[in-house]
Amino acid sequence: MARLHLVGFTTDLKNLVFATRKGAKSGTFLVSIDGRLRRTLEEVSRLEEESKHEPKASPEAEKKIPPSKLTPKEIQGLLRKGRSPQDIAKLAETDIAWIERFSPPILAEMAGVVDAVRRGTITKQRLGPSPMRIGEAIEANLAKRKVALDPEEFEESWRARKRSGYWEVSFRYLSRGQKKTANFAYDPETQEVRPLNATATEIAWRPPGSSKRARPTTKKRK
Repeated sequence: MARLHLVGFTTDLKNLVFATRKGAKSGTFLVSIDGRLRRTLEEVSRLEEESKHEPKASPEAEKKIPPSKLTPKEIQGLLRKGRSPQDIAKLAETDIAWIERFSPPILAEMAGVVDAVRRGTITKQRLGPSPMRIGEAIEANLAKRKVALDPEEFEESWRARKRSGYWEVSFRYLSRGQKKTANFAYDPETQEVRPLNATATEIAWRPPGSSKRARPTTKKRK
């Protein structure tokens, strides 16, 4: 996996800029400063503060946590594959709190993969490339289908998990009472995004000349 280095932020304060070379003055990679990024950074900061003030466990307390049968690397590998902390805790025969200690960097990594897919575009055979990014195209197509999602629900509808040689990113939504899932493959080396099923091709592509953005109808929370 390629490592990126922070360069700075865009003048509109909406994106962070990254480069592949440390110390570079400019970069070609953008990460949106959205709610998910802010929450992730806040969680990392909170965990760092907690670890600084965390009292050293007594030998008696340490004995209460069963030794893990999985190494930290194996635990993080399973988290990347989409396994839940509960399932991994059972496999490792340890406490779930121990598994969750290794979750924050993996969650941040997954969020970065999701953002990369949403910034990508796809091409439909015989019709050419979509003029809109995947995230924007999905918003526009959901609006056209009158699928109501508020911004928070839209953000929470994305999932990422590591497959052999690539990441699989899914977007799940409900349309006319039916559960729909759009699956995409993302290669971090080439930054290529491609649809894995018909649903992904259908909702992530827009015809040439489409308007820039059309957000889905916003649901009112009760």
